[in-house]
Amino acid sequence: MGALSESLLRRKPQTGSSRAVETFRFVCYLDRVPPHILEDPAFRMLPEHGEVECELEAEDFAAAVAEAIRTLEVDFVHVRGIERLF
Repeated sequence: MGALSESLLRRKPQTGSSRAVETFRFVCYLDRVPPHILEDPAFRMLPEHGEVECELEAEDFAAAVAEAIRTLEVDFVHVRGIERLF
């Protein structure tokens, strides 16, 4: 499990672009929470069932959401909604 979760938790560095990298915070509503998320500091479980707060660096909000979905949707987990936090 260690090697698997280590490879899942690696993110591509945000380099080589002229655009500024920002930190985006949002909540993902899931049909169930994948266990590997508990090991990733970019994701935090919320008290409600199936809600995960995400804090990811990206060039724009869409890129942050795409990265979250790639990371979260493992083993038949599905993102049902996204809510941006300001």
